[in-house]
Amino acid sequence: MDKIPDYSKLTFEQLIDVCEHIDKDKYPERYNIILKEIDSRKASQIFKTVSPTEVTITRIRIVYIVLIIMSVLIIPSSFLMFGRIDISFFALAGIMIIAYSLVYYGLLKKKAWTVNLVLFVSAFGILQGLTNTFVPVEKISDVVIKAINIVLMMFYIYQVLFFRKQEVAQLFKTGNVDVF
Repeated sequence: MDKIPDYSKLTFEQLIDVCEHIDKDKYPERYNIILKEIDSRKASQIFKTVSPTEVTITRIRIVYIVLIIMSVLIIPSSFLMFGRIDISFFALAGIMIIAYSLVYYGLLKKKAWTVNLVLFVSAFGILQGLTNTFVPVEKISDVVIKAINIVLMMFYIYQVLFFRKQEVAQLFKTGNVDVF
């Protein structure tokens, strides 16, 4: 009796080729092993495709990690700027950390409430950015802060447009998004 080859070492294409060309009557045991290996690979989702919407959401999650880190850094930076911890900066940083963390969690778990939260956070961020953009510049650090605000506003505007798409509503199982 011939030794049965190790079909687990073949690529999926090679398995298909062997399956198509094997003599099923002469080697029924091998044929069944090949079919099981093919089914096993299909079941393990080797061929799972990721939609462009899911890729974009993954990238947005990365941005939220950066926003959480930036929010945490606001606290020591307020001490460096003012020589003390400003309670308004501390409170704003805390609110931002909580909001951004909730958005990150919701995006990660694809929770239905996430879309509304993202739209709310984006609307707040756009309004805050517009308010900060029209404040006169006194120091060079203010120019850097304005540049960061403009970039964040562009991100928030993008989110408003992206999270209103039908594909996003389907992915998060929210139905139509009619918040804004």
